[in-house]
Amino acid sequence: MKKNIVILIIIILIFSNFMGYVGFQDDRRLSYLSRGIIVCLVPYTLLMWNRFPKTKLVTRCLWLMTFQLISIFGAVFVHNQGFMDTFIVTCYAFVFLCFPLLYILRIDDRDLIKMAICFGVFWTAMQLIQQFTYPTYWFGGNVEEGEEVGQRNGVYRFGLFGTTYGLLMLFYGLQNFLETNKRKYMLLILIGLVGVYLTCTRQVMAASVGCILVGMYLKGKIKIGALIGIAVVGIVIYVFSDVLFTEYVKMTEEVDKDYIRFISYKFYGIDYNKDHPLAVLIGNGLFRDTSAYGHEMDRYRSVLGMYQSDIGLVGEYSLHGIFAVITILSIFWYVFKNRKYIDLYLQLYMLYSFVTSVMLMPFRCALSTLHTIIALYMIDKCIARNKNKRRVLQRQQNT
Repeated sequence: MKKNIVILIIIILIFSNFMGYVGFQDDRRLSYLSRGIIVCLVPYTLLMWNRFPKTKLVTRCLWLMTFQLISIFGAVFVHNQGFMDTFIVTCYAFVFLCFPLLYILRIDDRDLIKMAICFGVFWTAMQLIQQFTYPTYWFGGNVEEGEEVGQRNGVYRFGLFGTTYGLLMLFYGLQNFLETNKRKYMLLILIGLVGVYLTCTRQVMAASVGCILVGMYLKGKIKIGALIGIAVVGIVIYVFSDVLFTEYVKMTEEVDKDYIRFISYKFYGIDYNKDHPLAVLIGNGLFRDTSAYGHEMDRYRSVLGMYQSDIGLVGEYSLHGIFAVITILSIFWYVFKNRKYIDLYLQLYMLYSFVTSVMLMPFRCALSTLHTIIALYMIDKCIARNKNKRRVLQRQQNT
């Protein structure tokens, strides 16, 4: 139903502070509203329990939600943070209930790709427009009104929300261009690539280009030898980018010769939990800024530069435990196992998510979780539709 997609769009806008509009960055009303929506999902989902299919992806996401909620006890027992303080910052996990909500609302996945294209075009357009209007800008990720925006190679980094939709648009355009050779799909590819470039994030750019090459290979547009050769050259360029493109990749802060991300992998992956077996299983949980646990983590982040959000699945392990990581990996495995039933653009998006999960967390916060759930719902619908087509075709062949 078309009106239901409007409900979803409103939820996305609320969760993203209206795509990161700078005037809403510190608006507590939106924060309270988003948490209210999340909490209301609990009784609503229970009441509508028999109204949505318990697919394997839905079940895995509900398990992941459960493990994230269990991590509350890690913060309580390992770090002595108050239960309510921990619950307040962990209740975002209920956003996983948006997965069954999409089924209950009967959202058409074809409407979702249209929505993704609209958001993707906006994401690219605002990043590009604001390059010329800065210091006046209207949308950003973590930049507040009046705050100075970082630069890399002369490009302003606004951190605009919408990368997920830009990538879905990019890969959707790629699939359809390879299949139809129509120019309108080349336009989607171009818009998507411009948006990816303007993120000025090396892992996003490298993974996106890599996925495009894989898509071309899967469609028979490039040979395996050429693909391997391009991949080797790409890896060399990426590894030695600091030497080859010093000005472009120069970071906004100086770090020691030991790359801080590798230090963070070791610290959060091994050292931080070695005296706390409970944290290995259920994680350390999320922290509230005002607690002693929050002050400890603020020191690790602000002083030492070690962020759990920068180390992907290792950060997920530190926050929510080993079972949460296993569940996320099982989601990727399920998608890979059923890839023959999944449209190419969704395969490429999940490949991108898997590759970047070394550094990025697909379920880091309510907004990124919602984005990922939307993609998984589209995959779920795609698998069901293509399996049904295959069954119908087999029945026709047997008769």
